[in-house]
Amino acid sequence: AYATDERRADWFPLCDVPEEPVILDIGAGWGAVSIALARRGARVIAADSNIETLEFIALKAEQEGLGDRVVAVRIDPLETVQLPVEDGSIDLVIMNGVLEWVGPATQGASPTTLQRRVLTGVHRALAKGGQLYVGIESRFSIENFRGAKDHSGMSYTALLPRKVASWVTQRAGKGPYRTYTHGHGAWMRIFRETGFGPVKTYAAMPDYRFPDRTLPLDDAGSFRATIESVGVSRKHRYVLTALSYLGLHKNAVGHFSMVADK
Repeated sequence: AYATDERRADWFPLCDVPEEPVILDIGAGWGAVSIALARRGARVIAADSNIETLEFIALKAEQEGLGDRVVAVRIDPLETVQLPVEDGSIDLVIMNGVLEWVGPATQGASPTTLQRRVLTGVHRALAKGGQLYVGIESRFSIENFRGAKDHSGMSYTALLPRKVASWVTQRAGKGPYRTYTHGHGAWMRIFRETGFGPVKTYAAMPDYRFPDRTLPLDDAGSFRATIESVGVSRKHRYVLTALSYLGLHKNAVGHFSMVADK
């Protein structure tokens, strides 16, 4: 399902793109999102550093009759910011489960600095009026406070101050902690600092990989009205509803779907 289930692109209606948009899917993986959007009329550049999955994408696109709409392109790790497109040429850039992995391969700068550098490059690639879609976990989610393991493979490291988290992971033999996620406010600052305009934010339920529901985070009233339709436990729903009155639901959700305008 992870490789082929095209419901992984169900967030697409959140974006406002022209007919037959040109899309750059960074970290395309096995191509479920790229193939799904090509089937909807987009022209997709599926970019990844893994040659095996790119070969899979190219073969699947050909077999599905979408070979003229999907181009599979190998790129270097994102820290190099070498995007395979001309500046101002892309209507939509997708970074689905990608930004948290900008950092582990490079020790010369903080992961947040590297994330800003990549987003600045993405901003240059977008056409005027283009959009960036980001799917990613929330640093301060209820799940993390309950002990869910993050990308370090350990519990609570996402919640700790970064230097403390790095000390903990190194003591556990896992190397420095560099798979950074952020809270809602931090993401808004990072988008502003890298040139993006308005950002629409949603809670992806159950997660950004298979977003069966997307709940608006920017309007607490709409969030409370729609959370009843989401398949989470009653206790979880009550906690999120209570936090929404304080505006804290924006951090407490597990996964973000974010659409940033150029």
